[in-house]
Amino acid sequence: MHKRIDLLELSNDALVALSNVGFVKRATKEIAAGNIPEIKIQDDLTLSAQFEDGHSVQLADGKGLREANCTCPASGMCRHRVTLVLAYQATYQETDSHQADSDLTNSWSFSAFNDQIQMLPKSILNKANKLVANRIVVQLDSGKMAKEVPHAKLPMCDVRFFSKNNLSHAKCDCIEERICEHIIIAVWAFEQANNDLSKAEILSVEVNCKNDANAVQNELAQNIFENQTAQLLDNSLSELFLQLWMEGSNQPQSILEGLLSQSINYAQKLGWYWIIESLIEIRALINDQHNRSTRYHPLIFLESITNLTARVLAAKQMANMASQSLLPKVPASDILGLGIKGEVKLSHTKLISLGTKLWSDEQHEGVKLLFIDPDTHAVLNLIKQWPKIEDDESGYKNTLSTRKLAGTSLNKLASSQVITNAAKRLANGMIEFKSNKQNTTILPLSPTSWDLLGEPIRQPSANALCSYLNQSNPDFIRPKQLTDQLFILPVTHVLDWGWDAALHCLDIKIISTEEQSDQLHEATVDNIVHIQFKYDPISPNAVDVLARAMFDEISKPKLISGIAKLKGGKLYLEPLAVISETSVHVLCIDSAKPFSLDKFIDLQQQSQIECILTDIEEALARCLETGIRYQNNKLRNELTLLSKKIEEQGFSYLANQILSVLEIIFSEKKDLLTKTLCIVHQQIRLINQRINH
Repeated sequence: MHKRIDLLELSNDALVALSNVGFVKRATKEIAAGNIPEIKIQDDLTLSAQFEDGHSVQLADGKGLREANCTCPASGMCRHRVTLVLAYQATYQETDSHQADSDLTNSWSFSAFNDQIQMLPKSILNKANKLVANRIVVQLDSGKMAKEVPHAKLPMCDVRFFSKNNLSHAKCDCIEERICEHIIIAVWAFEQANNDLSKAEILSVEVNCKNDANAVQNELAQNIFENQTAQLLDNSLSELFLQLWMEGSNQPQSILEGLLSQSINYAQKLGWYWIIESLIEIRALINDQHNRSTRYHPLIFLESITNLTARVLAAKQMANMASQSLLPKVPASDILGLGIKGEVKLSHTKLISLGTKLWSDEQHEGVKLLFIDPDTHAVLNLIKQWPKIEDDESGYKNTLSTRKLAGTSLNKLASSQVITNAAKRLANGMIEFKSNKQNTTILPLSPTSWDLLGEPIRQPSANALCSYLNQSNPDFIRPKQLTDQLFILPVTHVLDWGWDAALHCLDIKIISTEEQSDQLHEATVDNIVHIQFKYDPISPNAVDVLARAMFDEISKPKLISGIAKLKGGKLYLEPLAVISETSVHVLCIDSAKPFSLDKFIDLQQQSQIECILTDIEEALARCLETGIRYQNNKLRNELTLLSKKIEEQGFSYLANQILSVLEIIFSEKKDLLTKTLCIVHQQIRLINQRINH
């Protein structure tokens, strides 16, 4: 007999996502205790249940849990709705087992949702079509790996599907509680990628409009760079990059500000959001340099400039492929951020702290709190700055520890879990939320808070993270986020440590794997992580906090979060927080007794190839900061020598590109200078990441 197969598909994880963990735990206990309400099924498959507390709930066929009618005073989701589903599963799981098993093992067919989509209000369909007209790109996960359910990542929202038979059980993290335009677009994307997704577990798709297929094909065949505004932006960026490389970022800000504003204006007209974000980042770094901010570093600025150059070049290449009816690996619109909204309001959202970064300049001090949404694994940034407070003796008083953010002390918020119904997320990963108690609850972070997090944010081993980083697209291809490459790793064993007094840097070498102890010896070589943390005056206790957290024999470290990178065939982690068996340590915020750093090492000892690559990169950063025009023959001699050295190591392509840079510098035409410099720097980064000793 056909019953409600869609309800049998809902796992406990699905019910947690559609409601919350408290409702599911309570409903599960009641069912286990035998408190199962009587379920009645009407001819139209509407379910109804009467509870002992006098309340009743009805759920019509084809409707989601939030659309159920309950007599209790709860304004939204309630435990009665969740209990209804679990009671139905407990009552009918066996009687419907044959049909349920058949439905649950069948592959997903997203075209089956089209009838349900057509019954939605036209206003929602119009919103979906409007977004698709902007050539929106959706990243699809088939659900065969960690997520277990199909998952669509839109530029501003994440959509998950929990039922093959009822679209109302799909979950979007935007503020809408019912089927929204994002769910519709996700269905269209999965339907469009039907064959391609069977070949790859994760795929990016530029969604086609459903209205006029021929018009869509004609539009996609057009190169998005072949319009007047795009050409004006291209020219403006070329002028900006050339001005920076030739005159340096030390030049008066007023000259650069005009070029930056002009480029941002063109990018805004085109709706290329990641280009806008990249230009805003460059502007901020120039301000940081002139204000002597701790956020500025010449190598960070070099990376920002070459990444934007590479992003534009990559988008041009992908657009050319698409105009020739070839399938690009990543759509140009995805690389550029075409059609992305600036912000979106979120529904019921849980945030788990991953750590904190502090900064200061001549006039301000600030903080960046890093959170993760455990449902979507999106890393979110809560950012705030304050004017500095002068001190009579030292001239500056560090008051960050006493500051308040979202109505809560910074110390408390940095090691917390936030549950809010009033959050707003920006496209670059920034989040804002109201601090009033009606909308936001702040709870302390516990030693088990990270346990339920999965891939990709939490990796099972260092070797797994290395594989993930090697397979990831370059950062100039990925969406432009405020924080990138943030991961959690297990701490299995501390192998060694040392303090570099010259660099003011603590280096801790650990084994990171979830393998059992009898397999540990075999896994050691591939699972070594170098944790490196530099002393910063704005968080003077951070090194001591890290040392005491990592070397504690009573409460041993269990997990560590940080920014990961590959260099010289080694995995490095810049730590943010450590969770031990009994405690949570947020490095930049917590305090600790001084730790005796009496074991000295020299971190500047590198292999010959690493030294050469470092010298080339530092020469490029110096040129960008002070200007190529003012380098004279010193630059020619330096790059010529480095070109010879790198060629002797077997990297003839990079050597030739360095010589090309010199040739362009000392010629009248400098059209290809920024492109060639970009190629040189990206080659250095690639070699640094992939080379293995």
